[in-house]
Formats: sequence, structure tokens, C-alpha cells
Amino acid sequence: MAPTRIAVACRSHVERATIAEWLDSGGYHAMPVPAPTAPPRDLEALGFEMLIIDSELMMVGSLVHVARYRPTPRPVIVVGDADVEAEVEAERRGATYLVRPLERGALLFAVTLALAEGRPMRRSARKPVGPMAASLEGVQSRIIDVSYEGVRLELAAKERGTLPPAFTLRVPMFGVSVHVQRVWLGAGSTARTSGLLWCGGALGMNQERAVVGWRTLVDRAPQSR
Repeated sequence: MAPTRIAVACRSHVERATIAEWLDSGGYHAMPVPAPTAPPRDLEALGFEMLIIDSELMMVGSLVHVARYRPTPRPVIVVGDADVEAEVEAERRGATYLVRPLERGALLFAVTLALAEGRPMRRSARKPVGPMAASLEGVQSRIIDVSYEGVRLELAAKERGTLPPAFTLRVPMFGVSVHVQRVWLGAGSTARTSGLLWCGGALGMNQERAVVGWRTLVDRAPQSR
């Protein structure tokens, strides 16, 4: 079977080359796009099956339109700095958002999820929640938002080096314990989160009881205002 063709469009040629190298080493076929402003017909002719694009290029040219607005949308991953507005815009366009600095493992995992689902990894609406204590492998954190498929956590920046690629998340308020796969790490995007770290995770393989408990948490957790 031919490897999946993934178009890569970044303002930085260094970042574009790095992502392409990671994709190729992960068994995919990277297709660097040096001219994202090319006519839609030329972009369509590339025949890519997925798109990774710099957040600053989301509204430049027709790449995102070519990828998403079609009978069978192609998965899109947007790469950018910690920026709530950019993340919301990416989500509005049906894309996954990864925060710099990128990690090879996190990028390849996000690609795997997006391709496996045939669309971005977050399928249900994200729900911002009020302060909710949680712990991961003994590290104290606070839940920022949740969905049926994942979670965003806030914790001390000093813990960056202690977070494993996969961990067990425990939420005492709901008596929930689920396995989570780390997808991205990034600094908080507001002054309120100065010195803190955000961690985005996707639910891993869990027993049915744990999945039901997590979905109950998502449904019943008080929404922040």
C-alpha cells in the first residue's frame, strides 16, 4: 500500500523540512508546499490526502478550502503558537490545532488519529469547565476544557519534563480515572496562565466503564462562563 500523501505548508522552510522529515520517517509521504497561494486547480492536482499547515497560512490562498470543503473532507492539522483565537478559528474550520514547540511523537500521533477517524481528532464540541482539580501520574493539574474525545489541562510549567507520552488522568470530583495520550504541550496564552503549561490529550484505550464515566463528566461538569 502506498504511503499516505501529506501536504506540508509552513512559513518557515526549516519547520517545513523538519515536519517533512518526521513524516517520512514515520512511514508517510511528505509533500512540502512552497507556494500555498497557488491556484486551487494546481493545489488540487497535488493529490494530497491530508494537510499540515501553519496557522498564519490558514487564510492565505486556497489550501484549507481545497482540503476541507469537498464531499469527503481531508483531515487538517494546524500548527501555531499558543493562541486561543487561532485555535478557535482552526476548530471552526474543522481542523486539529497543535501548539509549538512541536514534538515528533505528538505530531505523528495526531496524524494517526486524524487519519484513523477520517477527520480531525476532536469530533464533539469542546466544553470549557469551571475549576476542576485533576492529577496525572501524581502531578496536580486543573482541567480547562473537555470533550468526549479529549481534555485540556493546566499545570505548572516546571512539570514539562515529567509528563510521559501516555498517562492516567484522575478526577476526584467525579471519581473518574481514564487513560490519556498526550498530544501537545504549550504555554498558556494569557497573562492568567503565565508560568503555567497547557497539555492537550486524547482519550486512549479505556474499558467501557471508564468511557461511560468520562462522558458523564463531560455532560455534567459545570460550564465556565
